[in-house]
Amino acid sequence: MTVTIKEIAKMAGVSASTVSRILNQDPLLSVKKETREQVREIALKLNYRSTHKEKRRSYKPVAIITSMSEKRENEDPYWRNIHRGIRLASNKYGLSIAKVIRLGTDNIRKNDVSQYSSLILTGDLSAAAIQDIYRMNHNIVLVDARLHFSNIDSVEPDFVFTTEKLLNELASLGRKRIAFLGGINERMNFNGSSHRAWEDERTRVYRKWMKEHNYVEIISNGGWGSESGYENIKQLLSNQGPIDALITASDAIAIGAIKYLQEQNIKIGQDILVASFDNLDFVSYLNPPLTSVDLSPDAIGSTALQQALELTQGQRHWHKWTIIPGEIVYRASFDPKKLK
Repeated sequence: MTVTIKEIAKMAGVSASTVSRILNQDPLLSVKKETREQVREIALKLNYRSTHKEKRRSYKPVAIITSMSEKRENEDPYWRNIHRGIRLASNKYGLSIAKVIRLGTDNIRKNDVSQYSSLILTGDLSAAAIQDIYRMNHNIVLVDARLHFSNIDSVEPDFVFTTEKLLNELASLGRKRIAFLGGINERMNFNGSSHRAWEDERTRVYRKWMKEHNYVEIISNGGWGSESGYENIKQLLSNQGPIDALITASDAIAIGAIKYLQEQNIKIGQDILVASFDNLDFVSYLNPPLTSVDLSPDAIGSTALQQALELTQGQRHWHKWTIIPGEIVYRASFDPKKLK
């Protein structure tokens, strides 16, 4: 007597589709471990055999297309950790990462890109470059692109909530002269050329918040490194006078700014409260330790890989715009609980 999936489902108290996905080892199925084991035990006990020849799914590998050089990736822990998250998730879901294609240095031909099951795009790519790549392969996931297309998936950190929370907390402590040091991004085109196209998202949130709360905008945008942070805070204080709080768009910028402030005998965590983004390992060892937002780059990378797999499997016919929440890690440079 032939045992069917429906009979196993009835005995296990789950749907037939759940039984089918468990027996076919679907990596995206979210069920309890006990449920998986129960279904497999029932199938084994009843000597279940498929009534048709099962075709084990074999997917083409995934490729990463990035605007970053290998040198920049190695020097940038944020993007390095995102790529690590992608690779760790690929091992979990049984997908292979074929290669990292670096826009501007690698030749992207149509047959190169179309051979992959899906593409994960990282770094700062122009809208035109993204659309060019989409015409070659429709299974695309954008990572921290801050560009939205109705027909393309995306995964990005939540800059809005954390930036607003930092500003609200600083204001609640009576800080009125809140400055912001941001970064200017360069969008890379398909041919490898680039142009300075846009301010960072946190800059936009800062400008909007300051206007809504009738605060004086004290802002400087430049590069993303420590040297830029040092020079920009120096110029900003010279042009706009003293400040009592500072938010920077990256830990690297914060390090440069803090160096200059300490040279002026300004006490971090007292005279000026400082908060940043990235939460790199070493910021907890600064003097004083730096408050910073952990953007969960590993989670961003793993979520991008999962969405790429969903596209590969054709599980949905709509597109996801996923936002990964960040977490503010408070330390001595700005700790609201110790200041109230």
